[in-house]
Amino acid sequence: MMTKNSDTTLVYSTDPIASSRNVTQNPPKSEQSTLGKKIARLSIERKGRGGKTVTLVGGLHGTPDNIADLASQLKKSCGTGGTVKDGILEIQGDHRATLTVKLKSLGYEVKGGI
Repeated sequence: MMTKNSDTTLVYSTDPIASSRNVTQNPPKSEQSTLGKKIARLSIERKGRGGKTVTLVGGLHGTPDNIADLASQLKKSCGTGGTVKDGILEIQGDHRATLTVKLKSLGYEVKGGI
């Protein structure tokens, strides 16, 4: 006879009552760690830009309007221009230090900054 362990998960059952009893309310731990965290990834790029430096801000999730609003705030804080291409913000110049401070104040965890 098998005893019920609280760490086991029902894999398959044809019994509708058994499947409804074993539904877990919490997502797996790997999903819990990324829920609610906002992570921004900073990098520098020079290739294909005529030698000009561009700071890239990636890893942002949200609607295109939210990302465009965030891009506007970041460009104003750096005092420079930029654009959004494929969900990645491109800020003209090397502004990693400024962007790190601004993104942290907005609640983002910054990776790749100074």
